[in-house]
Amino acid sequence: MAARKTSFTRKLHLAFGAMLIITLALAWYFYDSVQWFEYDVERITIANSVLNGHRILSSQTTQKLSLIEDSVANEKIVDLPRWHDNIQVLRTSIIEIRQALAEDSELHNADAGAGAMDVLNEMERLVEAIIASGEIIRAALEEQRPDDARVELVQLHSSGTEEIFAELMLEALAASRKKLAEANTETVSLAHYITGVLPLFMLMLAGLTAMITWLFSRSLTRSVNELHHGAQAFSNDDLNHRIPELHEMEFERLGMAFNTMARQLAEHRAAMRDSNIRLEAIVEERTRALKSSNETLELVDENRRKLLADISHEFRTPLTVIRGESEIALRGKVKTKAEYKETLVRIMEQADQTTRLVDDLLFIARADAGEPRLKVRPLSLN
Repeated sequence: MAARKTSFTRKLHLAFGAMLIITLALAWYFYDSVQWFEYDVERITIANSVLNGHRILSSQTTQKLSLIEDSVANEKIVDLPRWHDNIQVLRTSIIEIRQALAEDSELHNADAGAGAMDVLNEMERLVEAIIASGEIIRAALEEQRPDDARVELVQLHSSGTEEIFAELMLEALAASRKKLAEANTETVSLAHYITGVLPLFMLMLAGLTAMITWLFSRSLTRSVNELHHGAQAFSNDDLNHRIPELHEMEFERLGMAFNTMARQLAEHRAAMRDSNIRLEAIVEERTRALKSSNETLELVDENRRKLLADISHEFRTPLTVIRGESEIALRGKVKTKAEYKETLVRIMEQADQTTRLVDDLLFIARADAGEPRLKVRPLSLN
């Protein structure tokens, strides 16, 4: 059964997709943790502001009551600048506490701070009552009416304002401490959550990265080694080598291209070898033909030389006879008519023989040129 082919690009996309999902999950985890951390930090800040405001309000209220009692005891205002500053600090503390409680209600998107706001409003009423009593006492002392000042102080003590304020303050401080403790506990829990889950995310990411690296390294090494081995075989003139099937389609196509190239080169080389064999056969045949032609030409040339020698000899004989007869006829005493006639007859016989030789040469030349002139006539076999 053929191995299932996979796409290296698809595996790469899947791997990076998985890493991207884990990275996005890690980013979301950090973002959510930071949001919760900012929320807890803001809660702690608001709780601290409320707690510090209540502490300041408590200490300044105690200080105000102490200034009132000391002034009544001494029948004069003790530290008047401090008296006025105390009133300003008391009212400022209440405003700051109210703002902090409003921020806490807005942070929770609910009316969770309504009870604390009611307590603050009640404490504000009591503080303003204390301030008002103090102002009455200050006016009485400035007008030298210490008895009226003592009466006002007794009424302040008898109204239970101090006790009620103390109870409300204790309640408010306890609620503020509780909120601060809850916020601190949530922050610690969030820190434990972050330090507990973060290593798991990092371990998952590291494990996935290591696994992807190992898988891709193994796949790439196997495929690249096969391609490298094939390229070395081809470079060593082993065109019969074939790269085996690879699992990744991209490398499989590359291996098929290498195999096709090797097959085409082998076919081209075989065709060249066959062509060289045919060319060598043709060259050998042409060489034999040329050698035969040269031998024929040498034979023809030899025959030509023999023919020329024979023709020279054949022509020389009748020409010598003709010349000799002519010299004999011209030299010596005058010959008789019969003697001249006999000489001319021999000269004419030699001329006829020479003419026949010339005709034979002309016939041979025309035969060689492919244009023989034959005289066809009936001939008696007898």
